[in-house]
Amino acid sequence: MKAKMQVKVLMGSDAAAIESQINQWLDQLDGVIIKTETHAAAIAEKPGGATHPWIVTTIWYEPRTD
Repeated sequence: MKAKMQVKVLMGSDAAAIESQINQWLDQLDGVIIKTETHAAAIAEKPGGATHPWIVTTIWYEPRTD
């Protein structure tokens, strides 16, 4: 039976924290990564307020089925 594709989304405003999250997740992953995407944007918490960076990494993967 073919594995069903799943998605893991990691996000935050600190690149080092996201890197740490990704590495921790990869350490426990028992599957195959199909695709990754990373996007960065400037986000304001309030309308007209100061902005700060926001990073989103999306990982599509298939868990092992054996």
